[in-house]
Amino acid sequence: MEELKTQRNKIYNQIRRCKDPTAKEDLIDRRDFLTSEITALREKINIAKRIIKDRPGLEESLEAEKALIREWYFPERAQVKEKHYEGR
Repeated sequence: MEELKTQRNKIYNQIRRCKDPTAKEDLIDRRDFLTSEITALREKINIAKRIIKDRPGLEESLEAEKALIREWYFPERAQVKEKHYEGR
């Protein structure tokens, strides 16, 4: 979604600088398309957040699943590193 927002901001800047009316219309159409895509993604995100909020046990199981995935893909990060300090 961040990439879509970045693209839309670039198009806003191009619209501001554009002198050709036909090119400006094309840019406005692209901007409107990106805006509709961002809106759809925001709706999906809000639905997912409401589902997680309404089911309290779901959040804990998702966190546990994320921990297992991190442990599986990044085993070196899952290990606890012990620091050894020499006495002074």
